[in-house]
Formats: sequence, C-alpha cells, structure tokens
Amino acid sequence: MLSLHGDCTDESAFFARGLKPSGLLDAGKRLPYHDLRIMADREREDPVLERRRAVLIGLALLCCYGYFFYLGGNWNVQSRNAQIYALAEQGSLVIDEYPGLPEDGGDAAKYNGHYYSDKLIGPSLVAVPVYWAARRALSAAGVDFRPAVYVALRITNFFVNAVPSALLAALLYLFLAELGLSSGLRAWVTLAYGLGTLALPYSTALFGHQFAAVCVGGAFMLLWQQRQGWSAARGAAAGALAGLGAISDFMALVIAFFLGLYVVWLAVGRAGRETRRVAVFALIAAAGAVGAGALADLGAISDLMALVTTFFLGLYVVWLAVGRAGIEAARARRETGRVAVFAVVAGLVLCVQLGANWASFGGPFELAQAHHATLGAHHEAGFLGIGKPKLEALYQLTFGPYRGLFFGSPVLLLALPGLFLLGRKMRAEAIIIGAAWATVLVINSGYADWPAGTAYGPRYQIAAIPLLMIGAGEVARRAPFMFKALTVISIVVMVIVCAQNPFWIPVDVRNPLGAALGGFAAGDLEHANVGMLIGLTGIVSLLPLVVVEAGLLYGLRLVRTRKQ
Repeated sequence: MLSLHGDCTDESAFFARGLKPSGLLDAGKRLPYHDLRIMADREREDPVLERRRAVLIGLALLCCYGYFFYLGGNWNVQSRNAQIYALAEQGSLVIDEYPGLPEDGGDAAKYNGHYYSDKLIGPSLVAVPVYWAARRALSAAGVDFRPAVYVALRITNFFVNAVPSALLAALLYLFLAELGLSSGLRAWVTLAYGLGTLALPYSTALFGHQFAAVCVGGAFMLLWQQRQGWSAARGAAAGALAGLGAISDFMALVIAFFLGLYVVWLAVGRAGRETRRVAVFALIAAAGAVGAGALADLGAISDLMALVTTFFLGLYVVWLAVGRAGIEAARARRETGRVAVFAVVAGLVLCVQLGANWASFGGPFELAQAHHATLGAHHEAGFLGIGKPKLEALYQLTFGPYRGLFFGSPVLLLALPGLFLLGRKMRAEAIIIGAAWATVLVINSGYADWPAGTAYGPRYQIAAIPLLMIGAGEVARRAPFMFKALTVISIVVMVIVCAQNPFWIPVDVRNPLGAALGGFAAGDLEHANVGMLIGLTGIVSLLPLVVVEAGLLYGLRLVRTRKQ
C-alpha cells in the first residue's frame, strides 16, 4: 500500500494518484499544505454507481422526511410560518395578519404596536417563492384561502427543509470517500446522520436549525475541497452558504466564525509554529470569554461591538503569526484575496439580516429578542439571554435524559474519539469541528432557556451535527460493528420520537424519550403522517413508509456493479 510517510521513494506514484507528498510545494494553483494526507488507499469507486447510491440514499431519506408533516401548536414553527406568510402575501415583515398567530403573539417580537417574527430571516426568504407558487396554485384549484395557506406552508417545508436535508445526506455519502471509507460504510454513516439524529424530526417542520445545518455542512465540505486546489468559485459558494446559515440560526453564526478561521488557514497554507500561535490566541480568547461570563455574567462580552473587536484582533494575530511583512507582496495579495472572497460574500448575505433588523426595529443591531412579546425575561440577562454556563445544563445537553444529544443519538458518541483520530492526519479540520461544537454547547448551556421549549432534544446543537458525523465516520472505518450497532439503536430511537410527538413535549417531562416510547407502544402517534391521510391509525400508519424504505434500501444493496 502506498504510504504518505516516507516509505515510498517513487514520487511519480503520488502524482499518478492525484496526491502530493507532505510538505511538497507547488507553484501552480495547488496549495502548500503541511499535513495534507488524504487517504491513498481510498476506494476507486465507479462514479456512475456512486451517483446511483447517493441518489438512492437521498430518496430514502426524502421519503421519510416527507412522510411526516407538522399539524400545528409549536410557537417556533408558527412564528416562522407567519414570517413566510407576511413576506409572500403582503411584502412586509409585520405578521399581524397571519391567520395562525396566537393572541399574545406567541414566539414573536412586539414593536411600535405591531408583531414581528423573532426568527432569523434566511429560511423564510428561501421559502417565499415556493409558498407563493404553492398557495396560488391551490387557490386556482378552488381551495379556500385558509386551507390553501395551511397546505402551502407544508409544501414549503418539504421543498425548503426536507429536500435540502436529503441532498446534504447524499453529498455527505460522496464526501466521506475523503476519509477512505468503503461505499457500504459511507451508506451506514449517512443513514446514521439522516435517520439516527435530530436531522430526522427537524426535517419535518421548518424551525430553521436543520436548514442551517445544511448550509454549514455544505460550506464545510466545499472548504475541505480547497485543500486539493484553491477555487474562487468554491470559496464564494462556501461564503454564501456560511452567510445563509448565519442568518438562519444563531448557532450557525457561531460555526460560521470557525469556518472563517478555517478559510484563513486554508488560504495561508502554513502549519507548525504559526498554527500553534493562532491556536494559543484562540484558546486564550475562548478561556477569557468563559471566565468573563463566570465572573460577571458575560461582562464586557455582552456588548456586540466587543465581540466584533475581538474578531478583528484575532485576524491581527493571524497576520502577526504568519509574518505578513516578510512575505512577498504577490503572495500576500493572493492569500488576502482568497480570504476576502469568502468573507465578502458571507458578509453580504449577513447584511440581509441587518437590513431586516433595521426595517423592523430601527437599527441593524437591534434584535427581535430585545422586544419579545412573551419571553422577554429570557433575553434580559447577559447577551441575548446568554449568561454563565451551567453544569446541570451541560450534563443534560449531552448525556442526560432531558435534552441529551448522546442520550437520544448514541452513535454521535463516536464523534468524540473520532475527532481525535481525525486529528492525527487532518489536525486543522478536527480542531475546527471540535471547537465549533464545544463553543455551541457552552453557549447553549448558558442560555436562560437552554432546554429550548417544548421540542425534543438539544435543538440549538443541530447545526453542528453534520460536522460531528464526519468525526464519527473515522470510528466507523476502525470499528464498523460498534458503529452499526449504535446506528441501529439511534435510528430506532429517532423514528419512534419523530412518529410519536417531537414538537410538543411538556417542559416538566424529565425523560422525553421514555414518554415517547410509552406513547409509541400504546399506538399514540401524534405527529401526522401520510398513512393517517389514507385512514391508517396508530403504528400501522407507518406501514407504507416501512415498505417504501425497505424497497429503496434493498435497491441500494443491489447496486454493486455496473451490470447489476
């Protein structure tokens, strides 16, 4: 087997396989990476069969996501739907006229006598043309206005939430070849993500978290490809996705910051001492932020401009670490341009949210949470309601039964050792993924409403799950039986939760999974599905889905050779 660690003297063999030995500099468009070690023993799969497998996996997940649909009752989804309705029907951000608006506004902001959705605007902007076309088509077919609105919003979720989620899974299957996984293991990892994590229930209703996860996952995979050769188009696309994720979910904004650091590392293409300098600054800054929160309820970092200033100080440290003054002007311009493409595109997308804030509340940094109609107390302390990290919350958001990420999806436990294994050959990527998720977790634990209302699971962490699955994929290659066993458990758990009731769980239920298991066993399925539309009830209503999924997965198993 060809090795990248010095036991092969025929350098031409590296280039014949499209790989480069460690540290080799290239005067062309390819980048000089110190630790570029893409697996040399990666399978050379037939591209036609690869695409077929990806399509079958995507279809299997899409059928599952589309089989369930949201009935109503969750304030978060209602607020999102109200925003889509107001933009499409009235060309306004004011949601007063939305038919399903609760009397007190629900999950909305109230400003100058009008209600506004408190949701970030990204998913709603993407949803507007889909809703507009669907509602008018239904009305033209003779459906009354209110039912047409209701059905059009469900159709909108399918195309704006379920379809992108299934597409991300198909792309994840293709992407995991970078880790050297066989086609069979890649299918397992992809199905573990699509059916064994919160991606399943949150692809059936438009909260915004899963849409942001698609953006974050897509941006990361695009940036990963920059390792093999820089492309301005890929950088711009990654910036657009990162920006769209940032205006779809606040935690995706946090992850977008780490993606920006990844872009800097990719553009500069240096490792060793310089990387350690930047890492030391990042760790000190993070420790300082946590320390400030512990001492003074976020103190100085509760000011948004202080956070912005810290970001630019970080860029200055990067500049110092790589010794900008000593690098020739041409290279400096090239590397600055690479970072600028990502940053400018992401910034332009972010400006859309700032404009919406301005139009709604009179200033670009005036956020809806400061004017919340019903939950204002949650956002008064610290920055947007984020205060000191809480140990109880950290436990319950990870291993605990109340909102535990690993409790509901044990396959994600493998991401922890997986990131360590990934870091042996791709240190920057492992650090970025681990730091992004850890930051999201700490912020979530410091939020006043860290359980996130009545919905199942730690939904504020959803945007980071695609990245964690990349780490888990490393363990799948080394311990496939363990990975498959945990995948089966995770899928069973998530299917039961999704079928039973994922979006209306009383906050005093301390073990939502136990409640879901009990309800499912009793045949009490409260999340609407297609089987119910054709008259099936209880667990039997899932039978059509089981048949369709079995057929698609059997077809996936048969795709082995071009002849078959």
